[in-house]
Amino acid sequence: MRTMTARPHNLHLPTLAGGANRSQIRAFYTHHFIPHLPDDIRLELLSRTVAPDRVVDEFILEFTHDRVMDFIFPGLPPTGRPVSLPTVAIVGLKDGRVDYEHIYWDQASALRQIGRLDAPGLPVVGAEASERLRRLVGSRRRRGRRTRLIRRSGSPAPRTAAGSRGLETGPASRTEPGVRGVQGPALEAPVRKERQGPLVPGDDPHRQEDEAGEAHQHDRDQFGPGEGGSGGQVR
Repeated sequence: MRTMTARPHNLHLPTLAGGANRSQIRAFYTHHFIPHLPDDIRLELLSRTVAPDRVVDEFILEFTHDRVMDFIFPGLPPTGRPVSLPTVAIVGLKDGRVDYEHIYWDQASALRQIGRLDAPGLPVVGAEASERLRRLVGSRRRRGRRTRLIRRSGSPAPRTAAGSRGLETGPASRTEPGVRGVQGPALEAPVRKERQGPLVPGDDPHRQEDEAGEAHQHDRDQFGPGEGGSGGQVR
């Protein structure tokens, strides 16, 4: 609570859990959130977009539903089933403190994964959403590494429409790839930054080209021409 403003709010949109002021948020964290987190809960950060007034995290939340979890499954007994949810958290900042938190996930997918939504024919997916997202993000990171290898040979970084370099979306915001770790949406997570710049002593440009080719071939082998290559349809 020390990191929050005088009038914060916290809202988990699929269930309306959270609080509209400091006392409600304190009660939510004390009685409905922290004590009900499974021991194996983990957060895999996929991306983080930072601006002066907010932070947006995209991550995969995974856990075993082995206890009552009021903020995700209010009123439902534990099922012991694994759950994997792509999640987005928008954290508003004011004067260096957290002003609000808005958290989103697909509740239909969550209910399906614990066996409480079994309706054949409905356009609802389960853990395969996390699997597909993880594969596609991994593919983009491999392609990004290939681009950096090319840039290290002397080519300048590509510019976006806004005129900034790389993944920059403007002078006041940036997007960073994340790494695995158990972090809260409002907390800082470690970010793995890969070395960029010109070749250094000991670098072998032929080895770099081989690695880039292997990454491209891995994309084609894993996803086929629809996702990792060109042409075709996404499977």
